[in-house]
This record gives sequence, C-alpha cells and structure tokens, in this order.
Amino acid sequence: MRFSNIATAAALSLVSASPAPAVDTSPIRAEISYEQPPEPWTVMGPPAAGTEFFNLKVNSSDAAVTNQWVSLKGKNYVLGGTTQSAAAKFFAIKYNETGTYSLLNSDDTRQVVLQGANTTLLYFTDVTSPTGGSIPAGQAWEWSIFTTDANKLWLNDGSTAQLRTWAAMKQTDNSYRVALFDGVGPIGGTPVPIGISIVKTT
Repeated sequence: MRFSNIATAAALSLVSASPAPAVDTSPIRAEISYEQPPEPWTVMGPPAAGTEFFNLKVNSSDAAVTNQWVSLKGKNYVLGGTTQSAAAKFFAIKYNETGTYSLLNSDDTRQVVLQGANTTLLYFTDVTSPTGGSIPAGQAWEWSIFTTDANKLWLNDGSTAQLRTWAAMKQTDNSYRVALFDGVGPIGGTPVPIGISIVKTT
C-alpha cells in the first residue's frame, strides 16, 4: 500500500478561506497501480505456530556497513552489528492480489513501514497497525509492498523510478538507519547504497 497525506494537507489549505461545500478530508492514495487489498489478518496477536522467521542482512561495497544485520532501535530500523543473534526477527504475510508481502516484527500488528517527508527518502520504521487514516499530514508512508525474490528484499509499489536503492543513512549518533532512496532527489547526508538479503533465523 502506498499512501500520502501531502496532497491532502495542500488541498485543505486551498479551500480553508472559502465557505464552499464540505471537503472530503480523507487521505489521498497516490501513485498506486492496484486497488487496496484487504488486510491479511483477522486476529491481532503472535504469529501462528510454525511461522518461519528471518533476519535481514546488509551487503555493500562500503566496509563501514557491509555484513551488518538490521535491528530495531526504538521505532527505527538500524544496522546493529555483525552478530545475527542481535538482529530483529521478521515474518511475512502475502497479499495474493499483488504478489507482495507485509513485513512484520513480533506480532501481526507491527509492520515495517517506509516513512518520510516525501518519497525521496523513506526510512524503515516500526508502526503498529498502520492505516491510511493514521498517516500524519505532510508525510508519505508505504507498507505491504515488499518482494522476496531469490531471498533479496525489494519492493513493488507501482513506481517506475529506475534509480531507487536501499540505503544506509548515517545519523548524528553514528548509527545507520535503513532507508529507501530514490537515487535522484537532494537529501541531507550521503546515502550508502546497500542490498538486503533475507536469512532464516537460526
């Protein structure tokens, strides 16, 4: 699912000075090539017995970030070192309608959401039960758009952008957050291109 509240906020600012008919303030779904699929879960709670868990491992030509595992720091997914046992554990739920997956942590309410001020740079973030209505004004969110071909994590959100890449973004505390960079737009900081592999939890 790909949602944005940016267009909604702009629309409201344009009509606020005019006593026009009531404006629909529901979030606008933008740049999406398929209908919103139904949520795949019916019960919120731990995954069923037998669910396969996996970790995410980063590879890069940059020695500062390669061979590190993705871990959770607060609500942010970061590079957490080279020890697999310290990595965040994920499982996936597939949308048959789109062939994409929800990426979840711990239970089926906590999804990995790509979150940012715009689609130039979207950070991996832990969000509980995301919906179109929960997106703050001025932000873009994407979730349930992941693919896992050949045990490589990627996405299919309808975008035709050719230069997108997963990236590690260095923070002021010297940690690296995991993000999706569009490969074009100006951002603060220097993105380190990375690949993300899916590795079964040991």
